[in-house]
Amino acid sequence: MQAENHPDHGGLALPDSPSDGQEVPLRKFLSPESVVLCMGNPLRRDDGLGPALYASLDESLRKRCIDAGTTPENQVGAIARLRPDGVLLVDAVHMDLPPGSWRVLDKRDILRMGIFTTHDIPLPLFMDYLSAQVRSEIMVLAIQPGDVSFGEGLSEAVDRTVSELATHIGKSMADSS
Repeated sequence: MQAENHPDHGGLALPDSPSDGQEVPLRKFLSPESVVLCMGNPLRRDDGLGPALYASLDESLRKRCIDAGTTPENQVGAIARLRPDGVLLVDAVHMDLPPGSWRVLDKRDILRMGIFTTHDIPLPLFMDYLSAQVRSEIMVLAIQPGDVSFGEGLSEAVDRTVSELATHIGKSMADSS
């Protein structure tokens, strides 16, 4: 079962696996030793939500967060040097949901759903490569874009979601132990 928005956990629930449906809050996945990799193209409106989320994070968290832009594969070495206990990839993902909707997905969810992103390297292939380098769990914070046309700035729904998630991620990484 795919993860769903869940009001009891700040809007987010994370399944242990797609098949068992047991929910684990994001705050248990993220810790001060996690890395958040923010991906996207800010010149394609909502596709720039990853860099926008990075910019919204408190500066003290940025040592564990990376703005990868459109080339997340170029950041694998930097992530590996941080020796994370988990990696959260933040990306605009077409899931046929209302703009601003979001899910936390693992690689099996992405393969099952046939998810599309705008990167040169397919997301499951990137996750495999990253996993081989960091040897930690990797999840995707997938946010449904509304407008990926050329231009700058996020749509209202996506901007609101990015702000809420930046706050939640910041609290989770600072408070977890």
